[in-house]
Amino acid sequence: MSLRSRGLRFLDETSQDLRFAARMFRKSPGFAAVAIVTLTEPEPGAPMLAGPHWSLAVVLEKLDRKPEAIRELQEALRLKPDFEQAKRDLKRLK
Repeated sequence: MSLRSRGLRFLDETSQDLRFAARMFRKSPGFAAVAIVTLTEPEPGAPMLAGPHWSLAVVLEKLDRKPEAIRELQEALRLKPDFEQAKRDLKRLK
């Protein structure tokens, strides 16, 4: 198997995994939100990072939980004011 076909296979399998995860999150949005927050919660004393808040906002938006997504994007921007992707997403949601 060539490197190119392995790379395409990986992308195809990853795409399938992401679609499956999205379906599961839609079936149980409460569990999905708790799982994401738990997995992205920093250890005590660790610096707060904007990325996990942005990631959670993306998932919340896909679950049609716009007010919560907006809050997470605002938190991401509070932590990292120059976070361009969060700025664009917040502008789009408002």
